Amino acid sequence: MYTGKLFSILFILISFNYAAQGFNKCKLKKIHNFLIDFGEAVDNQDTLKLKEHIFPLNIKGYNYLNNAINRILNDQETVGMDFEYSQEAYSIIRDSLFKDFTPITEEVRALMKNPIEVKKTLDNYRDNQIAILRHKKSSILLILDKKQIQLFFMEGMNHLLQKENSKTIKKSLNTYKSIDDWYTMKSDTETAYIHYNIIEHDSTYKVNYHSKYKQNSENIVFYNTSELDCFKDDFLSVKSFNIWFNSGKSNNKHYYFKGNVSSSKNQSQWTIKDAYEILKSEKKTMVELTNLKRKFTTDVPTLITINLLQFITKQPFDKKHIKVHFNTMNTTKGPQYKQNQYIEYVSDELIQFENESIMSKKITHSGKSIKESTYLLGSNNKIIKYSINNYTTFILVKKNEIDFTPFD
Repeated sequence: MYTGKLFSILFILISFNYAAQGFNKCKLKKIHNFLIDFGEAVDNQDTLKLKEHIFPLNIKGYNYLNNAINRILNDQETVGMDFEYSQEAYSIIRDSLFKDFTPITEEVRALMKNPIEVKKTLDNYRDNQIAILRHKKSSILLILDKKQIQLFFMEGMNHLLQKENSKTIKKSLNTYKSIDDWYTMKSDTETAYIHYNIIEHDSTYKVNYHSKYKQNSENIVFYNTSELDCFKDDFLSVKSFNIWFNSGKSNNKHYYFKGNVSSSKNQSQWTIKDAYEILKSEKKTMVELTNLKRKFTTDVPTLITINLLQFITKQPFDKKHIKVHFNTMNTTKGPQYKQNQYIEYVSDELIQFENESIMSKKITHSGKSIKESTYLLGSNNKIIKYSINNYTTFILVKKNEIDFTPFD
């Protein structure tokens, strides 16, 4: 069963200038016409036409054709992934770079050994029947059959939008708009729901987070409600926050705390203040104020843990085994500061989601004093499943599929 990224090793190796005689004008015109037709099929969301335009590579245990179409129609913001697609990048290929397609060379063909289905398929075609384009880490292979042209593979199209000599592509912060995600977890012993929402304001993002855990056997409910004002930067850096949570309704203990960050440019000075312990009963409510003026100093960016749900999705993940370093503030159980945290793209996994087999990116969150958690990213880098401490697993759902009531 194939579970990896199809040509991830191949195109890293093809970083040299492969010398090959170019196609004549007639062949290039046919390639250009194909690219025009292909772009129109994508614009029209015409999956039947796309199935005609994409080579139906047969890989055991992996629906190559359907996964390719799914990524083309949905992966608009990734960088460096198989079959990612954006109109802006594609127009560069269609309108100018099409002239740079060349026949495949024996040196390149020799590298294409895995998976074995790829080698066996390409062995059926001569060099001048396989067109290759390589530009700015973007790669495209076409099969030039006598009757038709078909897309065999493409990778890293959005690298074309990257400025010269830039090591990473800066994603538009507009990608944080209109985030409204719901996750659920159910087992024999407990049930949980999570709602994560981002609302854009003039100078900040408002993050609202609600969670509810219920221990079925003892009828104990835990909840957390977090309201964050975040700066408009790549880390969703927190400006101020208000947190409410409890330790189970059986003992009626509820807590509230708030805080802020001293610097908007350097997330190094954190101040937690005004923590309240609220004891509720039928007759009266007692509020105890705890002077909790804690300060945390660090030389690396600090994330509120709940914002990992979005921060992870905005990383380019164009190569495996590159770690992103940061610190975290856990606000789901009170102010807990954790240093030396990492996320890492470790592998691709074929998983079942909504009754379909899809290829996902496996991201791990590890670090000092924490147990490893796993996030699985589907199309458009959306988290479709994640496991906290590799124990409690949440699955992306639609709002109407769960019964969730936010806490006051």
